[in-house]
Amino acid sequence: MKKPLLKEIFFEHQSPNNDFTARAYLIVGGASTRKAIRIVIDFGNEIKTIYWSYVENTVKIKWLVLNDSKVV
Repeated sequence: MKKPLLKEIFFEHQSPNNDFTARAYLIVGGASTRKAIRIVIDFGNEIKTIYWSYVENTVKIKWLVLNDSKVV
């Protein structure tokens, strides 16, 4: 199975304290696959996918701070 192609960064947003970066990518999988949105968090030493959807075409990212825990 081929990995989907990361086309380009669709949207990028820094956390309030600039420790993390959320990046949204537009995924293009080819003629037989719909476009998708993938959102990842860059922790500096690790990148983790936190959202993946085939039905979205816009991105809005808001960082929330709850008891010193970061939530997107």
